Amino acid sequence: MDFTSNLTAVILIIFFALYFICYRFFKDRTAVLNIIVAASSLLMYALWYPPAVFILIGYAVLVRYAGAALHRNRSVVLLRLLVALLVLVWAFFKYYYVFVVMVTKNISAMFNVFIPLGISFFTCTVIGYFIDLYRNNADPPETLFDALIFITFWPTISSGPILRGGNFFKYLKEREPVTTKTISLSAVLIASGIIKKLLIADNLGSYVNWNLIFGVDRMDIHEAWATMIGFLGQIYGDFSGYSDMAIGFSLLLGFRLPANFNYPYIASSFGELWRRWHISFSFWLRDYVYIPLGGSRSGKARKYLNLVLTFIVSGIWHGTGLNYIVWGSIQGVIISIEDALGTRYTRINYIVRRFITFLLFAAAATFFRLDVKNAAKLLVRMFGYNSLNFRMSTAVAFLPLVLVFGFLIIDHWVKFYTVDEQGFPEVNNKPHVIIILCVLLLLALIFPGQDQPFIYFKF
Repeated sequence: MDFTSNLTAVILIIFFALYFICYRFFKDRTAVLNIIVAASSLLMYALWYPPAVFILIGYAVLVRYAGAALHRNRSVVLLRLLVALLVLVWAFFKYYYVFVVMVTKNISAMFNVFIPLGISFFTCTVIGYFIDLYRNNADPPETLFDALIFITFWPTISSGPILRGGNFFKYLKEREPVTTKTISLSAVLIASGIIKKLLIADNLGSYVNWNLIFGVDRMDIHEAWATMIGFLGQIYGDFSGYSDMAIGFSLLLGFRLPANFNYPYIASSFGELWRRWHISFSFWLRDYVYIPLGGSRSGKARKYLNLVLTFIVSGIWHGTGLNYIVWGSIQGVIISIEDALGTRYTRINYIVRRFITFLLFAAAATFFRLDVKNAAKLLVRMFGYNSLNFRMSTAVAFLPLVLVFGFLIIDHWVKFYTVDEQGFPEVNNKPHVIIILCVLLLLALIFPGQDQPFIYFKF
């Protein structure tokens, strides 16, 4: 759901008013609160497309009954069948009509079927949960109702973070207490998310879209780099902003979720960046793809192959185009090269390594933002010598990027919240941090960019 829309704001005010009234006055509050969360989750999803609710119910039935059988029997055959079924359902919605278009050459066929909102996220959630059940790292849900809440949990269903059953189900029995500390953290996370989305992502998204409207062919080297640096700011503000708000709302509901972003643009290597970026998915790839492939247990060559294959899976998860596979492959290759270089790379000054990491991430992101043909053209302009003359018009064009990107730098420098050793966000209580947060929140409400859909809704 779009947390920054006016309609959503009204819905959330009504929801939390009802939620906290029940929290205050019901003795058996947990059961009542679970009913409210489940009903509201289904309702909010139905507001998008009512028939899609039946898909969620089907997933919930699978989690409840197939999960119990898997936990009871520990059957690897059943696990493989369940994973295969989930992948096939996901692939049907994500890829089937791509192949229809390839065969029929009819672009309009793409719009004859809907792609369930958040299907990649809740499919990953269920696959990971089944593997955890098989490994005895989680317990099966006690009721179908519990499974339904797990699948439909409204703060995370649209764009994550990806849930872990072992962490989630315990809160259905006993909520995290709502204290001054949790309310403060929730407020900081929600405010941080609004700033990232409205002030950073929407403004930079407008800048990036404006540059791309005129076409890659007309860009010089400065405009090409400005476009991709702007896109890195946009996608960070967009996805990190959604994650912050989702975690903040979850905390108000009594569910404590780990941080999903930890200031990734201060990373001095791709490996570190992916430990800070979309953390729930990075750890999902590690635990359920990389390690089952063999991890680093069979020598360097197999380790690097496993890394590349893992990131190819990441690319396929993100989208249906060849460009996503190329993007994923680049991530795996660069991480492998960094590992192979070892101390020869880490001896380089960390500030230089941060700069290299950011620029390479921006270059790779061309394949995330554009199709292969246009991404290749943009890379030629980013690394070519087609136009190195810095014109006054170029300087003027850079001003919006510099101004808005400055807010992202403030976010990484000030750190409105920190991440503890267990991976959970904590409030940064320094007075100047709270003041800056309030000022930026005010700016976000006064100067929001042109409304841009959340990028990860399409995944």
